[in-house]
Amino acid sequence: MAGKFSNITFDMVKNAIKKHDNMSEKELKCYGDVSRTYFLLYNDKIYPPKRIIRLALDKTTKELAKDFDFNAIEAKNYLQNIGFEVLGEKNSRCNDSSNVDISAVEGLRSESQVLRIKRNRQIVIDAKQKNNYTCEICGFKYNDSIVHAHHLFPVSKLVGKTIVNSKDLIILCPNCHSIAHYLLRQSSKYEKRNNLTEEIKKINKSINYKNQ
Repeated sequence: MAGKFSNITFDMVKNAIKKHDNMSEKELKCYGDVSRTYFLLYNDKIYPPKRIIRLALDKTTKELAKDFDFNAIEAKNYLQNIGFEVLGEKNSRCNDSSNVDISAVEGLRSESQVLRIKRNRQIVIDAKQKNNYTCEICGFKYNDSIVHAHHLFPVSKLVGKTIVNSKDLIILCPNCHSIAHYLLRQSSKYEKRNNLTEEIKKINKSINYKNQ
C-alpha cells in the first residue's frame, strides 16, 4: 500500500488541503466527486480523501487515471498511516452525486477555561412567581415553566458584586427573550424596560400580521 502512494508526504497532503480550501467546487470537480464513504478530518473540517490524494499529486482524475487508479479504502488507509484522521463509514440515502448534503463534523471534545458570572437563583424564582410564570410582553404561560427571567442590564456588564432586585428583571417567553437579546446587540437603549417591551410588541405584531 505504501508503495502506491510513497511519494506523497504529510506536508504534501497539508498543502493539498490548503489548495482545496482556496478552490471553487467547479474547480475541484476535476479532482473527483464529494466523498460519501470516508472523510479526512483536519482542523475540524472534512475533506474527500481521494480528491486530496489527487490534489497532493497535482493530478486531475483524468490525468491520474493514465498512471494508476485507487479506491477510497486505499486512500483512507494511506492517509491514516501517515498520521491523518479519517472518519467513516457514512451511508448515503442518495445515489445522485449532484444532490449531496453539505456535511460538517460535530461532537468533538475540547477543553476550555470559562469565566462564570454568578447569578442569584432566588431572585429569578421570585420574579417568575410574582409574574405568575407569564411572559410580560406576549402573555405566554405554560405549566408554571418555560419562561425566562431577562436581566434588563446585562449581567456581563456588571462590575463586581452588584445589588439586583426584581425591577431589574423582566419575565419573557423563550421567543420574546431571543428577540430581546437580538435587540440588545443592536442598541443599549433596549436596556430600558419601556423601549424593550414596545419594540418587541411591534415585532410580534408585524410577525402575526404577516402570518394571517
